[in-house]
Amino acid sequence: MKTMYLSTTSVSENELSFGSALREFRTAIPYDATRLGDFVRHPGRVGKAVSQEELAEALDVTRTWYCALERKTAVRPSIALLDRLCSVLALTMTQRLLLIVLAIPELYSVAPLAQSLQTNS
Repeated sequence: MKTMYLSTTSVSENELSFGSALREFRTAIPYDATRLGDFVRHPGRVGKAVSQEELAEALDVTRTWYCALERKTAVRPSIALLDRLCSVLALTMTQRLLLIVLAIPELYSVAPLAQSLQTNS
């Protein structure tokens, strides 16, 4: 059973970026969550905030790579990684679309729905 962690992003429209949205989604995961997608959290981590390192492990990427995603430092996630991110973060369809469009800005011009997400999120 999936849990929706965040119904809308609390990032202001002026600050909206892939990294800031990703960080908001990660920090919104409840401390008592026992799973991140298919990844089972270590019992010692349940009750604590999900760290970048823990999310990286759930995604099967290095912590350095995940940190680069949150900072958006010259990295471009693949569609497969974006799909894993959306699953691990238990994002809604609207949140998934928003994250994908933020990760791949070229989609913004071809996704009218995505344009409305910035004002509705």
